[in-house]
Amino acid sequence: MELVLTGNDLASVAKKIITWCVLQSNAVDHHNNLSPTRKEKSTVLQSTQSLVEHVINMTQQPVPLVAQLPFTIPRRTIVYGFPKIGFTYQELAAATNGFSNSNLIGKGGTGKVYKGRLLDGTHIAVKCLHSWSRASKNFIAELDLLSRVHHRHLVQLIGCCITEGKSLLAYEYISNSSLHVHLHGKHNQPIDWPTRLTVAIGSAKALAYLHEGCQPRIIHRDIKSANILLDEEFKPKVSDFGLGKLFPDNVTHFEVSRIVGTYGYIAPECRRIQSLSEKYDIYSFGVVLLELTTGKTANSGDPDPYLTLAQFMEPKLRQAWEDDNFDRIVDPRLGEQYNHHEMKIMIACASACIRNCPEERPPISRIALVLQGKLSSEILGPITSSEDQNNHYEASGPQNITEELNMRGR
Repeated sequence: MELVLTGNDLASVAKKIITWCVLQSNAVDHHNNLSPTRKEKSTVLQSTQSLVEHVINMTQQPVPLVAQLPFTIPRRTIVYGFPKIGFTYQELAAATNGFSNSNLIGKGGTGKVYKGRLLDGTHIAVKCLHSWSRASKNFIAELDLLSRVHHRHLVQLIGCCITEGKSLLAYEYISNSSLHVHLHGKHNQPIDWPTRLTVAIGSAKALAYLHEGCQPRIIHRDIKSANILLDEEFKPKVSDFGLGKLFPDNVTHFEVSRIVGTYGYIAPECRRIQSLSEKYDIYSFGVVLLELTTGKTANSGDPDPYLTLAQFMEPKLRQAWEDDNFDRIVDPRLGEQYNHHEMKIMIACASACIRNCPEERPPISRIALVLQGKLSSEILGPITSSEDQNNHYEASGPQNITEELNMRGR
């Protein structure tokens, strides 16, 4: 046992060394516009690289990125997969049929995602960033955060490739597309109510792990139906950590200079004050619950195009709760095929998550327990209107911050 622990510790240190070397040398080259060095590596660096490559094979335990080390390895000399498999660019290109459009399964502001198949038959998803200068922060953030997290409802990072002008991440391939596609795409068979509840519970557990089970805590910052993937059994896996942020225990909020996220999911306080906390994710999750309940998209304020789904549904949720009749707000594709008590719980959770006042939103772990029926929905408090909430919440600070909206899904 002691030998195993020693080996794991040594491997952990080795991975930290090699990960920093690759990322730091790549970042320095791009930010300083320097051409990669062509000098030979020193004997010390050769020995270090050999040690790292040897120790990596001893364990598959992932480790986070670390602070700067007093040496670098030229970028041309090494390509490293993190944390499980070392990939070359040629391997990933071959796996994705040369990044063919026929393998393209998604695209966003920072890159494209391709389906691939390794030589051993393993299916993977490969995210290829457009350019380092445009998306380096997102790449490093996602690599760092994914190396820290391990949960059944989070997409697992398999490895990465950093080589000449290319930055790629390889994930486990989730075969059944995203929740957004199943709710709002052209599927003949709508998701039934038990599956919707299962997706809500699994996603809430994943968020609770990020907010309360990680050290330090993690804010996802882009929770939405398009980032909740579904496996063949419709079990959810939260993905896309490019906007994620570490949140130390002694910090209650961060001051931010701009808003990032997706329209319809952005918490209202982010437009009023330059502050960010885990309550941002909770609001976004509430919008996902509304999507599961109503079948509408997050930016759908039908018939008012200037309203988001949360703004449009907030008064309707209260009325449905008071009347104890949910037929007018439930996804018409469900008909009457839903459990009335479970629907009431879902509506209570959604309403609590989208409260205007961030302090009034319950922790996501409490939401998860209520969704599972382990706590009464009464613990979430009454369903109140936005006018009632505004009486308790006065936004402060100027309203002139730059809003950077990711319009994917509009």
